[in-house]
Amino acid sequence: MKTYQKIKELMEKEVSTEEEKKIKSIHVCSDFVPGKKINCIVNEDTTISIKKMIWGITPSWNTKVQITNTRAENIFSKQYNKSLIMQNRCVIIIKAYIEKKINSISNEEYVIFNNNTFLPVAGIYDTIKSTGLCIWKNNVLQCSMITKMAEKKINHIHHRMPAILPINSIDIWLSKKSTAIEIKKIITDMRIQNNDMSFYKIRGRK
Repeated sequence: MKTYQKIKELMEKEVSTEEEKKIKSIHVCSDFVPGKKINCIVNEDTTISIKKMIWGITPSWNTKVQITNTRAENIFSKQYNKSLIMQNRCVIIIKAYIEKKINSISNEEYVIFNNNTFLPVAGIYDTIKSTGLCIWKNNVLQCSMITKMAEKKINHIHHRMPAILPINSIDIWLSKKSTAIEIKKIITDMRIQNNDMSFYKIRGRK
C-alpha cells in the first residue's frame, strides 16, 4: 500500500498542467504500443522510482526477437524469464489499453480501463547493453508485460489480459528481498475485481 501511494505521487509529477490531468484514460492509451517508451516503476536500492522503458525486450543474443508479453503460466520455465522475474521486476503503469476482439470479422477494438485509478501491471525488464549483436547504440531499459487468462467480464473481447497487481502485492513484487515462493504466489493469485473494469467499443479506428 505504501508503494501504491508513492506511485500515485510519482505519476502526478509526470503530469505538468491542469488540463493534462483532465485527460481521461481512453485518451492516454493511444501511444501504448510496442517499441515506444512507457512508465515503469522499479526498486533501486530501496528507492522507488519511475523509469521510461521501451515496451518489448530485444535480447542482445537475438535481435530479431521482441518480447512484448510474457505468459504468467510459464514464466518460471524458461531460463531467461526466470532470471528476470527473480532479479528485474517492475510495475508497468498504464491508464487503459486497447484490445482487438478476437475472431472479429469487423475488426472490433475496445478500450479497457479501470474506473478508479491506473492499472499497475506486473512486468519484467532488462538492460540491453550495446554489443556487436545489439541494434541499440547505447544501453537501454526494455520491459515485457506479464499476461494471464482474461477475467470473465472481458474474456469475450480477448482470452488474455495484462496481469494486474493487487494493490497490497505491489510492495512484495518490487522488493529485492522477495523469494521465489512469494513471487509465484502473487502470479498465481493475481486477480482484479470485475466491477473495477470498464470497456467500450472504438468505432472507425484504423
